[in-house]
Amino acid sequence: TGITLSQNDLDKQIEAVAKSNGAQNTEAFKARIISIDGQKGWDGFVRDMRYEMTVARLLEREVDNKIQVSEAEIDKMLEGAPETQPVAVASHLYIDGVGPKSQAKINAAKARLNKGEDFATVAAAMTERKGSEKPYETFLTDESMNPAILKALQTQTLGSAGNVVKTSNGLYLFNVTERKDKPVDAVARRKYVRELIKQSKIDSAQDAWIKETLERNKSS
Repeated sequence: TGITLSQNDLDKQIEAVAKSNGAQNTEAFKARIISIDGQKGWDGFVRDMRYEMTVARLLEREVDNKIQVSEAEIDKMLEGAPETQPVAVASHLYIDGVGPKSQAKINAAKARLNKGEDFATVAAAMTERKGSEKPYETFLTDESMNPAILKALQTQTLGSAGNVVKTSNGLYLFNVTERKDKPVDAVARRKYVRELIKQSKIDSAQDAWIKETLERNKSS
């Protein structure tokens, strides 16, 4: 294939896989695999990793690096796209967990706000997420956001403490101070769309290249 893979590159990838699987380091990950599947299990894992990385680099050379995206393709995808996006300016107070102790903490914060205390002051004193009391902008079209949080940002009365928002990880109080339409960063959007188109082309081209290569090998 002409593809070279250094031991250092392989070690780095194995370490990344180890940490993504909750291991503190490669040695701990190795010990875990050996305890389950023995030395053969570890050797097989390393062999598979080397193979996968080699194939990835081969595809990058033979397919990915040859993919081009024209400005016309980007323009076509952006036809009719809005020039602005709705955003909210907000800050929040976060309490970790959803149990009785957490509920008591968020209720205490809510009581202070109901008495008229400044949100930033209460949040700075009680939030369990450092810096959350500082205003930030967040897009109101972000579908990856927790639905309960997105709804609060979209509908909560401006300047009010709002209701407690419960998620699986914790409890929130939001202070939404402004909603506005923010001009889209045209350069960033074109870059993002370019990558979307390129990745779509790569996926199709890789499938075609693999199929063609397999067919060629069968007939040789």
